[in-house]
Amino acid sequence: MKRLIPILLVVILWACAPQRAFYNQKVAGWEANLPDANAKLVQTVFLVGDAGKPSDKPLEPTLRLLQSQMKAAGEQSATIFLGDNIYSRGLPDSTNEKRAIAEKYLKTQLNLLKDYQGKGVMIPGNHDWDRMGKNGWKYVQNEQAFVADYLGKENVFLPTGGCPGPVEVELSEGLVLLIIDTQWWLHQWDKPKGEDGCEVDSDADFLLALADAVKRNKGKKVIVAGHHPMFSNGLHGGHVKPTTHLFPLTDMKKNLYVPLPGLGSIYAFYRSVIGNVQDIPNPRYKELKKALTTIF
Repeated sequence: MKRLIPILLVVILWACAPQRAFYNQKVAGWEANLPDANAKLVQTVFLVGDAGKPSDKPLEPTLRLLQSQMKAAGEQSATIFLGDNIYSRGLPDSTNEKRAIAEKYLKTQLNLLKDYQGKGVMIPGNHDWDRMGKNGWKYVQNEQAFVADYLGKENVFLPTGGCPGPVEVELSEGLVLLIIDTQWWLHQWDKPKGEDGCEVDSDADFLLALADAVKRNKGKKVIVAGHHPMFSNGLHGGHVKPTTHLFPLTDMKKNLYVPLPGLGSIYAFYRSVIGNVQDIPNPRYKELKKALTTIF
């Protein structure tokens, strides 16, 4: 009997994608491309990103649906939170006035992993790194410690220590998860070095380690999980809506229709050609994209 793992040979899964689904119209007939009816399901992988501001009473509808599916899938499954687990600036120190609400957002997600029989993983995103701020490395370590304490186990918040990874996890026979922290690459403030416990502490070493992990798992099915997309049809990919030229503030708050002609066009040009470090057109981001897609 055929064994089915419903994942491509190499699947790159990222958060921070547009909220509207995008389907490639050039690939005809994909809707009818279903698994063999006799195939045996051996592993299910759930992925959820940017869940960092969920309601808890009642539970966020998406998380409620996810929770039911996780329970049904059981131990032959994995659930991966792809970053931006706490809006808007991660988990500050215990004395910070925003600590309580940050913990609340995180606990709402972690409660799904409390009695989960499968493998749970949380990956940091740019918001977990103090929204790219100078306290980012500290806040990531805060989150790692809180997750371990709340769940009573280590190796859920990965990579550890603010390191870039890759962390290799075997989900089932022939199926490997490689976890990386892409914000480490993009972060412009203090971040860990070798003496802080990271096996790699430079761009070159990170890419060598990732390339080695991919090569060592040749012939297996590999999932590379991180926060930032290599391709995007949204604003982070440089795709600006025509209305942005007149109403640029709607990119920050959808109903903020304040006409700013001229300034809107300058903003649209900036996001589509240069962008900030969280945008694919940004030179630093482009380095990451080129390096990773070359390895893959």
